[in-house]
Amino acid sequence: MHRISSDFLVAAPLEKVWDFSINAENLSKVSPPKYRLKVFHTGTLNDGSIVKIRTRMPPLPIETLVLSKVEGINAQGDLRSFRDKQIEGPFKYWSHEHIFERDPKGTWIRDRVDYALPLGILGVWANSLVVKRSLEQMFAFRKNEFEKIFGIPQK
Repeated sequence: MHRISSDFLVAAPLEKVWDFSINAENLSKVSPPKYRLKVFHTGTLNDGSIVKIRTRMPPLPIETLVLSKVEGINAQGDLRSFRDKQIEGPFKYWSHEHIFERDPKGTWIRDRVDYALPLGILGVWANSLVVKRSLEQMFAFRKNEFEKIFGIPQK
């Protein structure tokens, strides 16, 4: 099992960041263009929502279909969260926890992704050569896009 984590602060109130983040239509706005993400779900995510996504899997020139289930939505108080778990797609296991925490300067966005690849030792090899770096780049892009949309807090 592998883990990718990302933590950053944006200069916007929790409610605004939360509302943006639970709208499935905004997923493509914070995803790198090279993935050619197409989301087949509109509106607000709810517990049990099934999100269908067609995406490209760089560096391979192939597209794949991903089905994820949204669960554990906590939309109350100063700490909000939800999780999406792949139910069909290229990973043997994928669980992405999205955490949003109120801060005097804005909102902390925290991502925790636990994942495993299929194909045994070949999956381990692919992770060390391509997948881990690709996911790190994806989350760096995501951070940059959230900062463009919501701003960076003043020091």
